[in-house]
Amino acid sequence: MDHTAVTAHLKDLIKQVQNSGRTAWEAGGMLKSVRDSRTFSPGYASFQAYTQQEFNMKERTAQSYIKIHESFLHDEVSPVMLFTHLRRLSEIDNGALRSRLIAAIREFERQHPTKDGSPPYTTEDIVALKNVVSQEEDLVSVATTFKSLVQSSFDARQERVIKLGNKLVTSRFPQLTNVFEYEPVSEMGLVGLFCVMFPLLKEYPFEFENLRGKKEDYFFDSIKFIQTAFPDTCFLIRNKRDNSRREIHAEFEHRSRNFVNHKHPHAECSLIVCWEDTVRSNPKRAQEKWARSLPPIFALKDFFTTGQISFRSS
Repeated sequence: MDHTAVTAHLKDLIKQVQNSGRTAWEAGGMLKSVRDSRTFSPGYASFQAYTQQEFNMKERTAQSYIKIHESFLHDEVSPVMLFTHLRRLSEIDNGALRSRLIAAIREFERQHPTKDGSPPYTTEDIVALKNVVSQEEDLVSVATTFKSLVQSSFDARQERVIKLGNKLVTSRFPQLTNVFEYEPVSEMGLVGLFCVMFPLLKEYPFEFENLRGKKEDYFFDSIKFIQTAFPDTCFLIRNKRDNSRREIHAEFEHRSRNFVNHKHPHAECSLIVCWEDTVRSNPKRAQEKWARSLPPIFALKDFFTTGQISFRSS
């Protein structure tokens, strides 16, 4: 294959290397041949100039391909391995250790095949393996360590997966679903929904005890603050009768039962704002002593259903 054909073939390979370790291995072999035989000249003064001009590739990257080719036999590189996997493994100078690591990874692939042909591990898993395995460990020990690392990594990724609630459906307030598409699945989601809803909530009256313990009609007026410390928020409510305003301290909870689980002091909070009331909506639970001492509960889910602001009290 002449120089022009080699360069053209390399360009095709380099386009594919991110998705194929074997392609990276092959590209490394061809780059090594060009470098060692100096077939880049007389067109280029150096191998670095050749790779930069022809492939827009830094010399360090080109040397990574070459090192991959020098570090592994073709049959050691599985069809699912990626360039990034091989690059990390090729950084290990101890050849015997490197061989044990790649053998352990190949064994893991055989035990955990994927339907779409993707690798059953990540580059981070390989980096972790490279960092924790010592030169003295045998293949069985390396394989066990890798399996444990991959499982731990998988569990951590599952915890970070974005969880969506059910579609937020309401015939009463369709304008809200254009802003907030799903029901909240966490306290943070509830806070976001409450803030989005607040201008709408201000239009609806609700009964609340005044400072003399008598129930009167109020409106939400404004949010004074939201914080991470207890209580989560302070907002102003406005008396319908005389327009006087007063502060209300409230705690956000995804489900009202969490207020008890978090052991919040009842006396320091005037209202629980939740998505779903799991205390007073349960007749048996609502009669228990701890439930009767809770502050009033405002469940946003009820508001979507009834179109009215109603606080559940003991």
